[in-house]
Amino acid sequence: MIPIRSLRPVFTALAALAGLCFSAAKADAAAGYEVLHAFERPGSQAFGPLLEHTDGNFYGAAAAGGAFGRGAIFRVTPAGAVSTLASFDGANGAAPLGGLAEGAGGEIFGTAAEGGAGNFGTAFKVTTAGAITKLADFTGTAGAAPGSVPGAIVLHPDGNFYGTTRAGGASGSGTVFRLTPAGAVATLAELTGTGGARPGAAPVGPLAISGSDLFGLAREGGAAGLGAIFKVTTAGAWTALGDFTGTAGARQGARPAGGLFPHTDGNLYGTAEFGGANNFGTAFRITAAGAFTLLRSFDDPTGSQPTGTLARGADGQFYGTTAFGGIDGWGTVFKMTAAGAYTLLSSFSGEGGATPGSAPRGGVIAAADGQFYGATSAGGPGNLGSIFRVTSAGAFASHGNFSPLLGWAPSGAPVTDGAGGLIFPVAFGGQNGGGALLALGADGSVAHAASLGDGQGDQPDGALLRQGSEFFGTATKGGTSDRGTAFKYAPGSGVTAFVNYSTAIGVGSEGRFIRGGDGAFYAVAREGGSSGLGTFFKVGTGGGSLRIASFTGVGGAAKGSRPRGPLALATDAAFYGMTESGGANDTGTIFRLSALGTFSTLVEFGAAGPRSPFGGLAVGFDGNLYGTTGAGGSADAGTIFRLVPGESAISVLGEFTGAGGAEPWANSRSDPMARSTGCIASGGSDGFGAIFRYSAAGGLETLVSFTGSGGAAPGAGLATDGAGLEISGGLAVGTDGKIYGVTAGGGPLGGGVAFRLTPDAAPIVAWKESELGDPDAPDLDDGDFDRLPNLVEYALLLDPDFPDADQQPAPAIHTDGTGSRLALTLRRDPNRSDITVIVEASDVMAEGTWEPIATSSGGNPFAGSAIIVGDPATPGIRSVEIRDPESLAGKDQRFLRIRVVH
Repeated sequence: MIPIRSLRPVFTALAALAGLCFSAAKADAAAGYEVLHAFERPGSQAFGPLLEHTDGNFYGAAAAGGAFGRGAIFRVTPAGAVSTLASFDGANGAAPLGGLAEGAGGEIFGTAAEGGAGNFGTAFKVTTAGAITKLADFTGTAGAAPGSVPGAIVLHPDGNFYGTTRAGGASGSGTVFRLTPAGAVATLAELTGTGGARPGAAPVGPLAISGSDLFGLAREGGAAGLGAIFKVTTAGAWTALGDFTGTAGARQGARPAGGLFPHTDGNLYGTAEFGGANNFGTAFRITAAGAFTLLRSFDDPTGSQPTGTLARGADGQFYGTTAFGGIDGWGTVFKMTAAGAYTLLSSFSGEGGATPGSAPRGGVIAAADGQFYGATSAGGPGNLGSIFRVTSAGAFASHGNFSPLLGWAPSGAPVTDGAGGLIFPVAFGGQNGGGALLALGADGSVAHAASLGDGQGDQPDGALLRQGSEFFGTATKGGTSDRGTAFKYAPGSGVTAFVNYSTAIGVGSEGRFIRGGDGAFYAVAREGGSSGLGTFFKVGTGGGSLRIASFTGVGGAAKGSRPRGPLALATDAAFYGMTESGGANDTGTIFRLSALGTFSTLVEFGAAGPRSPFGGLAVGFDGNLYGTTGAGGSADAGTIFRLVPGESAISVLGEFTGAGGAEPWANSRSDPMARSTGCIASGGSDGFGAIFRYSAAGGLETLVSFTGSGGAAPGAGLATDGAGLEISGGLAVGTDGKIYGVTAGGGPLGGGVAFRLTPDAAPIVAWKESELGDPDAPDLDDGDFDRLPNLVEYALLLDPDFPDADQQPAPAIHTDGTGSRLALTLRRDPNRSDITVIVEASDVMAEGTWEPIATSSGGNPFAGSAIIVGDPATPGIRSVEIRDPESLAGKDQRFLRIRVVH
């Protein structure tokens, strides 16, 4: 018999091995994720007219914004409350440009200029409860529904809807179509451009109905290419009524931007956006036979470039809008008699002023209350557009806007308000459109605290800094030079800008502020400075600012570019921060400002490995600095690292995997278990980002994977402002010990969410609570004195209160046709997912000689070079036999041991 000195496995317990537990990351805590508030990303750029519905509300289409950024249908109440009714996601359409029509059953019908199966646009219906249904896909130059970029539709007495497409059809010049309420599309006519049987191209505006005849305008085509007027019957018979002739000629006008209005006098009235004596547009009358009469040539001081379809008031006059001109150049509302006598009623005043709004392009409608209502495509708070009403005498009233009071896109982590609640900024919306500060109550409610904008700064970025009863923050835009501001918020007193940034100080400031020993606030800006690559600056609470450093790119005195916040004030009284790029390899740097004011570059990230940080640094409970990189690691999805203050080398602690998260951008200080917790911009199981946690004991764990607009954990880790500014939220620990946070994007309304997270206790913590009565019992304690520490008892499913060393896995010799080898049998519980169990083998009892032969990590089955029997990937406790891959033949001794890592 071969002498075997030891068949009994040797047990070791390693309680804290940072860097060895990364495969135990588990994205399965969404059950502890609770959405407290979903922020509404509103629609914007309303180009069509409003629809007055029989329910008493007004409805309209916004070409941009909405939950998915592809446009939306909005509702306006008689009191002026604006809300999003439904959002387009591309599949059901995108960019609705035309007006809406109410169907016989109260449903709202319309078209979207883009999206759908071929991205040629769609026809849809939406209920007043917000349920949207795609009815048809347009098919371009041919197919079942020729046409693309469909516009407004109108309901005909025959029960069908009629409309036009600006492009598509055989010649690509557009079509006229019929749409049934069930969604069947029939092409009545295809336009032929500058000549041909149906001259005209890019038909615009709703068709005018007169019996079985439909009258319309084409923005292009005709003999001069300036547009055309046409008639088509519901059977498709075409009649050309004339071509526009520009600034002179028989039919002055060019490029109409609305439809025709059929008057009770038998004529049709309309406008052209350009042409006429001043080339600022015309108003005209045309008979059903095509006789054309010029009524007015527009001029800039009283309104230029008329758009939309005219509306007729009870006084018999026509009412309309111009997109430009007027007193401030932002457009006008006018009225005009059938003979062309013109009256300027109101001039728009842009984002603010007494008549907010600009560039109205949908005209006005005559409402049941005798007033005229319309929407502007821009202006109003945040330049998102506004809803207005005007009387026949010219009395103007703002009737709503597209900027929600609570705003959207949370842009900084919540911070305590000193009264049991939290406060955080949102980048957009608010009363003035420049963002807002919101209060998150202890009960989970979200309320408006203050609005930015109106000269106080726009788009706040980064968590606020609380000093006593006041809060300090930084805004990326607005202020006197539109370079942003440093602002102060005092409850009851609102927001006050105390510093207006300049290009020299920095552009695109990124919070949060860190207060230095001198009482000043320190921060970074992504751009600006002497090199345009970003700055490190400070501001005084009473005003005044000082640029400490301008970053110099790949070389120079301050290597780095695009610094990222927040800064960290370390235990050595020095400031530390990171840049996204720059340094020797243009992959980012870590910099330091000493207490004496000396600036130095500590770390230049490499061309490979950890690099490209997208967030700032945080100071851990151990006094060290912790940060993340957006690239590096085995999956090149980013890393988490530690930096000892004053040193110039980082220690990588963990790697992100893409599926578990990628491009991490922020860390909070800690969670209740003294672990670093942060968010990830992308990756996660659905690609919307994730919440991760790191500790030396637990390694890197994914707590929640965000799920976008719906799913178990709605939200998305990152949003943008459309001009390159990346916006992220963040995390905080509430007084109840739970984690509170905000995401900049995602959620059911597209504007981000505020959430609460109650992380599930680690399985071993629950086991200690249940078995030992102490969730914090040390891993290496041996309360039953059987020489098996708690961690080993937990891993091997033993009883920590009863000496049961004799029940540990029993060694054996397994003999078969391949020879004899050591074997042991142990139990594995898949639910004990926070440990790694490793079976190792060696010929000698000496450290450094042990080789792993089987490993179970994160509750997964054993894998390795050993012969593994009885361990399928199925639920329930498994009895697993592990056989040494090496035969005992020729060996004097052989040892097995079990190592447990937590």
